[in-house]
Amino acid sequence: MAFTKDKERKYAYVLNDIQNVRQWKDGGITFTAIVNGIYIYNMRIVETKEDWFVSFPSRKGSDDKYYKHVYFPIDQEMKDLIEAAINKALEK
Repeated sequence: MAFTKDKERKYAYVLNDIQNVRQWKDGGITFTAIVNGIYIYNMRIVETKEDWFVSFPSRKGSDDKYYKHVYFPIDQEMKDLIEAAINKALEK
């Protein structure tokens, strides 16, 4: 599916699949998301006291700052889809 314009959002993003879900001993979760047919490797779930959020892959630059390689906005609907796919993968 190509990008489609939407009145509420600038673009619509489609979560095609979640793969390579791994839960680490420290409780962290990493995964690969396929969004609009594009594979995004090394995404992470970061838990806070109140909630959790998705951290996008980044690399440290020569100025010691971290820069994201890819980013797309995650609304509540997308967050729910990611959560359901990760829970399903972890149950296996």
